[in-house]
Amino acid sequence: MSLRSKFLKTLGPSAVQSNGDERFGVELSARRKVETMKTMTCKELGGICDHEMTASSWDDMVKLMVKHVMENHPELANEMEAMHNSDPHAWGNEMKPKWDAAPEISVTVS
Repeated sequence: MSLRSKFLKTLGPSAVQSNGDERFGVELSARRKVETMKTMTCKELGGICDHEMTASSWDDMVKLMVKHVMENHPELANEMEAMHNSDPHAWGNEMKPKWDAAPEISVTVS
């Protein structure tokens, strides 16, 4: 085993990128993944408060909104369930264009 390999092994798995490009600790630790995300409020998604939610996809935003409504607005959850039972696509058809129009932000994640 080379000295370089031994050194990288002592740094642990975070010292080797998934694409196999090996770098020494300091340079690699400065590297981060940048994700594009969008932030919307409960109110922008048809809710009743200004709570902000940030997600990288429409599906993730829907999950966040459902969780938020269930935990914070149980009275609204009943209305949303009735609307969904009446027309399962109504809310999405109305809110997805708002998601599409929302500005993207770049977020650095480790």
